[in-house]
Amino acid sequence: MEPFWFVENYKFAIMKAKKITDEKKLPKGFKFNASLDNKYADQPLFKDKVDRANYILKNIGLPKL
Repeated sequence: MEPFWFVENYKFAIMKAKKITDEKKLPKGFKFNASLDNKYADQPLFKDKVDRANYILKNIGLPKL
């Protein structure tokens, strides 16, 4: 069997670049509320889980692959 680059009439799939937009599209019926932008920035949400994860990483370390 011949490699694909020696076969005549071989069709290559061309990938098209996606347009990058700064605006994220929301599902129909949803609206963006700018007043909630930094409402929870200073609150320590899930602090107990973060503390436990940091403790495990410090004492046990990352798994070896």
